[in-house]
Amino acid sequence: MEIDIRAIQLKELEILKAVADVCERNGLRYFLDGGTCLGAVRHQGFIPWDDDIDIGMPRQDYEKFRAIAPEELAPHHIGVVDSEKTVHNHRMFLKVHDTRTTFICPSEVMPDMWHGINIDIFPYDGYPASRWEAWRMRKELRVLWRVDYARRCPLPDRTPIDKLKRGVAVVIKLIFPHDWPHNRRTKLFTRYAPEACERSFMEVFGDLYIYPSDCILRTEKMPFEDMQFPCPADYETYLTIHYGDWRKLPPEEKRVAKHNGIHISLDKSYLDRWWEEKKA
Repeated sequence: MEIDIRAIQLKELEILKAVADVCERNGLRYFLDGGTCLGAVRHQGFIPWDDDIDIGMPRQDYEKFRAIAPEELAPHHIGVVDSEKTVHNHRMFLKVHDTRTTFICPSEVMPDMWHGINIDIFPYDGYPASRWEAWRMRKELRVLWRVDYARRCPLPDRTPIDKLKRGVAVVIKLIFPHDWPHNRRTKLFTRYAPEACERSFMEVFGDLYIYPSDCILRTEKMPFEDMQFPCPADYETYLTIHYGDWRKLPPEEKRVAKHNGIHISLDKSYLDRWWEEKKA
């Protein structure tokens, strides 16, 4: 089913406003992250072909949001998906989704994962000043991500390599307690606070994105669609680190959405879908 990307963006904007309301009412620091920040600076809204919203938070504020959001988010159909409360989720960041909708990706078909149109909320932590400690942390986090992924996510077995990976995953599940890789990653993430370090980082799928701490701790509001939201005040440095020459538009063939949903609906809940499949 082909759905207009603008309709998806507007659903995500509703979620962003709900999250921003919780942050504003509780004095929590947050900022538009990644491509969402680029959209605010370059387009005063969504990048026209972008299909997601990313938010960053210093760890202290992220943990407070994580604790209060399930109760404070309104309306009631805006839900939080927390990796510590879902068996098959290896992501170390929050997903906030609209449970009245459906957005299911090919690799994310487990019923305890998020399946509504969603936005991402990433925690930022302090990055160690010591080169040796930073190198060791990067390497360990990369390995732990692979172990956590194998521990939590079903793997395909279409090819001999896939079958080998599945076999390794079975061994990993026998050796490691379910939450051990997850807990170890959290311990490494939270060793330093952004406020105490010159640089800070966020992690996605084992890769670290590192910025001067000033980029995430000092914000100013900028227009994004019909409202204003905090962005890194030094967006020039932030966006240059993230994208290089961010003012230059990508070639036409690369102006495409990043996520491929196999089931998308703006008016039918994924909860109904799972129930219908179960009855069938």
